[in-house]
This record gives sequence, structure tokens and C-alpha cells, in this order.
Amino acid sequence: MQVLPHHAAPLAAMRIAQHRLASMSLDGLSPAVRHEYLEAIQSDLARIHDEISSEYFDLHQWWPGAQEQPASSLCN
Repeated sequence: MQVLPHHAAPLAAMRIAQHRLASMSLDGLSPAVRHEYLEAIQSDLARIHDEISSEYFDLHQWWPGAQEQPASSLCN
């Protein structure tokens, strides 16, 4: 089994979201409290997205000077 490199930050964010979902019980809650829970889950998902993006897709992290060049010039 191979391990995906640079996985610590995305995995940590995923575990936080997983823990929140596992401990969440929406039965008998008011709509306002449900809304707060859903906002928290949405924030967790955004954090997971940000961690994955920064670890695997931010060009400046892998190619020095990439931010100074237009994206179209990187494909040429």
C-alpha cells in the first residue's frame, strides 16, 4: 500500500469534520441550532478543500516563480 505524500494537513482537517459529524445529533434541535451545525460542517468542508488545494494544487509551492508568470505561460 502506498501513502499519498503531504497528507497530514488534509487528513487532520478530515478527522475534525468526521468527529463533528459522528458526534452530531440533530433530533429535537431548533432550526437555528441545526443551521449552526450545518454552518460548522460547511466550514469543515471548506477547510478540507483549502488543505487539499494548498498541498496539491498551489503552483507556487512546487514551481518557484510560478506566481510571477501568467498561468497561460506555464503551459507553453
